[in-house]
Amino acid sequence: MRTARKPEQQLDLPPKRNGPLPGEGGAPVKEIDVKNAERLALIQCTDVEMALCLGVSVDTLARRKQQDPEFAETIERGRANGKMSLRRVQWQSAQAGNATMQIWLGKQILGQRDKHEFSGDPDNPLTVRYVVEVPPDPEDENEWQARYAPPTIEHDPVKD
Repeated sequence: MRTARKPEQQLDLPPKRNGPLPGEGGAPVKEIDVKNAERLALIQCTDVEMALCLGVSVDTLARRKQQDPEFAETIERGRANGKMSLRRVQWQSAQAGNATMQIWLGKQILGQRDKHEFSGDPDNPLTVRYVVEVPPDPEDENEWQARYAPPTIEHDPVKD
């Protein structure tokens, strides 16, 4: 029968480790072009896309960001600069009178939203009709109706 060692009898061994100790071998360190990585981050490339362009694995890229805070900061700075550039162009477009961009920025920044309201008699079902108006050729009006006219669809929100 085995007995547990008393604390004073325990051996002081280093923790178990897989692979060689640092400086004792292993795969060579992959070089990463930091300027190219920053440019890729500027255009909002994902880590997968960056790794492919830089010729390293996604794990290598993640490890480098974890082990090298300066590299991680470079990636974050590139992404932040890219977002600022895009925001600047969107803002300039809105100021130049692009109504679509003005509406979109109002929704994003000011919390504006489209509001849909329905009203009517609660005892009668709500009917929604989609109407497509195409000027028919007088000669083929019946043929056009048979081929392309949408079916009549009634929607009853109480029943559905």
